[in-house]
Parts: sequence; C-alpha cells; structure tokens
Amino acid sequence: MWRWSRPLMFLWLLQMSPAWCPASSFHPSRQPVTRRAARRPPDAPARWAGLPGARSAQNLAAALQRWWRGTTGAQILSDVDDTIKCSGGPRGGGVDEAGYRKEVYPGTVQFMLEVARGSQLSPEPPKVRLLSARPKKLGFLKMTPTSRVAREFRRVAEENGLGAWGIDFEGSQYGRLRDLLPALRGDFRKFGKTKLKNWAEVLGNDLGQAKAIFIGDDGQGDVQAALSMARFGPPFAAAFIHQVAQKVPSNTGHPRVFFFGSYLEASQLALQQRLISLEGSQRVRQAVESCNLVKLCRLHREDPIKYAKYPCRDGRTLYWPDGRVANLELSEDQTVRIRSCGFPTAHPEINRGGRCDTLLAELELQPEVKS
Repeated sequence: MWRWSRPLMFLWLLQMSPAWCPASSFHPSRQPVTRRAARRPPDAPARWAGLPGARSAQNLAAALQRWWRGTTGAQILSDVDDTIKCSGGPRGGGVDEAGYRKEVYPGTVQFMLEVARGSQLSPEPPKVRLLSARPKKLGFLKMTPTSRVAREFRRVAEENGLGAWGIDFEGSQYGRLRDLLPALRGDFRKFGKTKLKNWAEVLGNDLGQAKAIFIGDDGQGDVQAALSMARFGPPFAAAFIHQVAQKVPSNTGHPRVFFFGSYLEASQLALQQRLISLEGSQRVRQAVESCNLVKLCRLHREDPIKYAKYPCRDGRTLYWPDGRVANLELSEDQTVRIRSCGFPTAHPEINRGGRCDTLLAELELQPEVKS
C-alpha cells in the first residue's frame, strides 16, 4: 500500500489546488502581490476554499508541482543583443564594442541548453524565450528562423541530439517604441520595466511553473529587471548578467543574480549553484574550445602579424588579406562572421579590444574538470 500512497497523495493535492491561475495576479502593476494572495485567484472554486487545511494543502501542492516541473529543466528567458550575440556598439543597438555585430558569443547556446536541461539532464528541455528590448511594432527587428542566432540554436540542438529544442518564437516578447526615447538619452529604466512586465506575462503565477532563469547583460536595463524578477520570488531561480558595459558593480547584493565575463565563467557559476550538471559544464567548455573564434585567436597568438585580420570568402575559398589561401577548417558556428572579399570591411581585426587575449587566458586558467 505504501508503494501507491505517495502518488495518490500527490494526485489528491493537485486536485485540491486550482486548475489555473491568471497571469494578471502576478502582474507588476498590481504590486505588492503577496504569495498568499497570488496562490488564490479571486474566482477560485469554493469547493476547496472552505475546507480545513485547504490553504496549506494548496501551498504544498504548488511546491510539489514546482518540484515535479523542475525535473524537466528550467525555462530560460534571455535578452538578445550583447547577451546572445554581440551588437558591435551603439550602432548595433547595444554597448559591446569588443566584438563584431551579429557574432554569437562562444559557448552561449550550449550554456543555455545545459541550463535548460538542468542538473538532471532532462531529455525534453524547454525552448528559450526571448525578452528583447527591440520594439514589437518594428516587425523587421524580430528574431526569425532564418537569422544567424536561430541557425546557431538549430546547429547546437542537432549536435546534441535534441532537434526539437531551440527558440520559442511564439512565446518570445519584445519592447515598446515609447521606450526608445529615454534610451537615446541614456536612461534604460523603461527597458527594464518592460522586460519585467513581459516576464510576468510569459510566466504568470508561480503555481506549477518550471523554475525560470533570466540571462541578460549590464548594458540596457537588464540588471534592474533581474533584481525586480528576484523580488517576485518563484518561479525565479537565478539571473546571469553578461558584463559588457561594466557600469554597475559586479555585486548587486542579491545571492541569485550572477555576473560573468564569458559563458565559460557562467557555466562554472551555474555548476556551483547546481543549475547544470558536471557533464554540461564540460560540454560548454568543449563548445568554446572548438569554436571558430578560438581557432582564429590561436593563429593570432602564434603570429600576431601574419594572422592579424580575418580571412575573407570568395565562393567556397577563404583568403588572407595578402592573397594567400586560408587553409582553415571552420565549422558552421556563428562566433565568426566571414565577409565576402572585395569589400572595405572584408578583413576586420581578429584580436579586437584584446578579446583573444582574454578568451585564451581564461581557457588556460580554468582547466577542464574531469568527472
């Protein structure tokens, strides 16, 4: 009998909890929303509201549901510019000038996949939902399945045998046009508030939700948004902030908001918090070591003069700036954007802003952990 008592008790607690909970009860405009108020919608069925101990049973059911959903991994909500891919600076809609526009940061997508899998390596990780400040009404700025970022997600998913994983285009949220004017003056608080509102609309009430993790950067309001998300409590589990502007201190005082310089460092932080597995951390490192940018950086370290700039592409052949054929075996990853030959910007610098020195030094200082 004991063999079936736990499942039966779990099913009874689920039956005692409300079948649904409107997202409006978690909306930022209704602050402060206490957990007690959020647990019970105003039109909750009367059949459980008046029972003795129903409140504790409902809270326990919510905790059990979160634990049950937690075994399926984490729901990632991520910014795009300067978080997944480099903006190249203000002209690209961001602040990071240490890289080139549209280039995906090494290890980004593999890190998101491992966090979505969780420490138990869920076979069906939730797709990533985007929380971008790009105005929703400017449809041409929305992420599409043919974009470089989407192709990188698809490539990583296929390499890991999870072809169904990727970006949830329907569930992604975007910003507002009215937020652009304050941003042009250097005030990104509106961006943060909009992302918090979208976070609430995407996740709704915490009842039965998988744990959620936010990934952003310190350039345009994501730090403020992360701290506000953390104050709401579940389903918030953690926030990872990519340091590209370094205009804010790396310690916000909240134990679940983490700053990182690279996704190799982010994987170590996630491993310490048991958000990813040891195998997942190793896969992130392997993704960084094998990416195209690291290949070019290692050539640059061997001969900084001979390999100072990118090769260009003419058909299927790559050429160095002096006309030599570049016998490189580059993969299909999007960490390097190879331009067509003949354009003035066909050969950008490899070690822009000293990024190669930083990346290679980090790989050497953080040796691979053996299981």
